[in-house]
Amino acid sequence: MSALSRLHKLILDSYKESLTPMTVYVESTTPVRGRMQHVLPKREVCDKLLGSYIHTTETIYRIIHIPTFMAQYEMYWDGKLQGDTFLPQLLAICATGSRFEAKSKGLRKSIGTDFDGVHIPTACELVKSWLHSLKGKQLIDFTTLQTEMLLLQAMRMTAARPQVLWTQLGAILGMAMTMGMHRDPSEFEPQIPVFSAEMRRENVVLHP
Repeated sequence: MSALSRLHKLILDSYKESLTPMTVYVESTTPVRGRMQHVLPKREVCDKLLGSYIHTTETIYRIIHIPTFMAQYEMYWDGKLQGDTFLPQLLAICATGSRFEAKSKGLRKSIGTDFDGVHIPTACELVKSWLHSLKGKQLIDFTTLQTEMLLLQAMRMTAARPQVLWTQLGAILGMAMTMGMHRDPSEFEPQIPVFSAEMRRENVVLHP
């Protein structure tokens, strides 16, 4: 094997390794919320990653309501936010933002105060774990659909095979149809509140 071939193999093996989630977090018995909090960077880094996401991906794929999300973001860092749906959404957003903003492009297996991003494969696995833990009506909640779409965007950043994304998208489409997202909100009785109706239209993944 030539030196060039060995170098190519070394680079390829290193890249494959960077796409492997960190097992210490993925296979831990710690509640998934705690694991997500542990891999989330400090506030200053999250600010940059969130800003990067908003000015790139969110300009094309409207998933979140930015004013509402930013209000929740401030409450989260102030320790006042209740509920479980925000953290997985933030982690998925930071994972996507890491691909654009972080020097590591979201592929560095590291955490800590000096880390400038999120390890995308690990973040995706943690968000998946959170989604898999949902039951009953949580499975067809609008915030769950948003989280699924945010996860899909994060997965797009490092997916080696498009088939994986198509499978995920198919599941999202099925979920959206179950929720009636393929119908205009004006068709529902009783009438859906204006804000909820506009969010459904903005996040539509099926065209009537």
